Amino acid sequence: MSELLDIDEPEEVIAAAGRVASASAAVTDQMIAVARGLVPAGSASSGLDCALMNSAQSVRSSLTYAATSDSDRAVAVHRYVVGAVQALVATDDSGRTLIDHSGESA
Repeated sequence: MSELLDIDEPEEVIAAAGRVASASAAVTDQMIAVARGLVPAGSASSGLDCALMNSAQSVRSSLTYAATSDSDRAVAVHRYVVGAVQALVATDDSGRTLIDHSGESA
């Protein structure tokens, strides 16, 4: 069952982005483990066997690269979300301060 995202507060937005990055890391680890397990049985004693071994290596490399790239993107998105939320909070705080002080001078 999927979890609902609660993103009413800045901390909740950051936490949700963190959960996505953590889930991506977990999937990455699983994909890399699966990719490493893709090893044909036996030895390369014929041209066809050699081609199979080379293809399997290519598939393992491609899967590992794709999984790592996706995980890296999730981490980058998390960093971006944290920075954006912090900037929004700072802007909101600054605006609130300006409004609070504008009433004092009147």
